[in-house]
Amino acid sequence: MKGLLSLNAPEISFLQYKLEHFSLELPENRFKAGKFRFQNLAAENISGNFSEELKGSANFTAYGGKGNIAFGMENEAEQFAAEFIFNVKGLALADFVRALSDEVYIAGVLDINGKGAFGGGAPEVAVSFRSRPVKGVKQVMNFSAINVLASMGGGNPVKAIGSSNFGYRLIAGRLTVRDKHLTIEGMAGTRGRHNLLIKGGTFRGMNLSIDRESNTISMEEIKRRAAAATQSMKR
Repeated sequence: MKGLLSLNAPEISFLQYKLEHFSLELPENRFKAGKFRFQNLAAENISGNFSEELKGSANFTAYGGKGNIAFGMENEAEQFAAEFIFNVKGLALADFVRALSDEVYIAGVLDINGKGAFGGGAPEVAVSFRSRPVKGVKQVMNFSAINVLASMGGGNPVKAIGSSNFGYRLIAGRLTVRDKHLTIEGMAGTRGRHNLLIKGGTFRGMNLSIDRESNTISMEEIKRRAAAATQSMKR
């Protein structure tokens, strides 16, 4: 019977990704990690396994939600590449958005499905998301959130009226990142050539639509628009 070999590392970094408190058990090919980071985003409590062909799966938690990822990796000619599909059920929007911005506030619960690939170049990712009502959890957002989402979809910033949060009934859409460009699609309804990304609530609600003809912009432009939208709220 083969002996068990355990490898441990406090941190492993590659490209823009980082694993913390990583452990690997051989020959069972089981692994664990306390946290996985990509820029400001993180997943925790990761545990999984992989085959000799470097295909496997893992469970994890992310911002209150439970997730699963299936992946395949290759390392040929000193070129590392990976493909993956994943889902997260019950992600807490308030915690997720807080990790990205102190100005933007969105509360609610989101279910996410996605797939992607990364290697030596920029990652390619497609993510579909849909909110769902949960008892005791408000579905609201502030004006900074409306401004940022409107600017990402090509709309103009909205002038704030008061300081109350705005309710919504549904957030549904798809984000695709490819060749350093982001495409935003609304999946909460259709109005002419526009697709709804957000259906407003009955009281103090606001619909937000995406123009299908101008819904792809560069990642650098996304950063500029998001910064301009949040700065406009401080004036």
